[in-house]
Amino acid sequence: EAAGGQVLTVDVGQVTNDTASRWLSGTMHGMVAEYQRRTAKERSGDAQRRAVERGVLPWPNVPPGYRRGDDGKLVPHPTEATIVAEAFRMRAEGKRVKDVRAYLVANGIARSYHGVSSLLASSVVLGEIHFGKLVNLKAHPPIVDHDIFRKVQAMAVARGPKPKSERLLARQGVL
Repeated sequence: EAAGGQVLTVDVGQVTNDTASRWLSGTMHGMVAEYQRRTAKERSGDAQRRAVERGVLPWPNVPPGYRRGDDGKLVPHPTEATIVAEAFRMRAEGKRVKDVRAYLVANGIARSYHGVSSLLASSVVLGEIHFGKLVNLKAHPPIVDHDIFRKVQAMAVARGPKPKSERLLARQGVL
């Protein structure tokens, strides 16, 4: 407001601090919205915790190789589980993600490059659920061997910021 701007909200329209009563009203609306956000988080957090404890994924997408059972827990798919395990073995032996993706597609599991990369990074195939601080290491039957999974993870390309010297060279058009 001091700079000439306005704050507009979907529920109440313009919020302003130009008078004491409008400041109070805006503050109260903000507090109520924050209260609703926190209570919703608490309720969903309890449901997520119970789901993970039961061995049920707290998210909707089931990775290839599994299906949801009647109880919500993952069960290995009779044919896809073997295909996914082979995809991990291929990657552990040095095959490119592109080649692993082609193998999966040829065997009826269509995934984007990113989808295959996400699958290769997912500990769900080890029978585990990791959801924030919630962990269940024995949630469902694994379809990939731990040693093969570790080899695949060791092959992952490091991401994140480049070293400062590399960033400086890139800015100068050297890289």
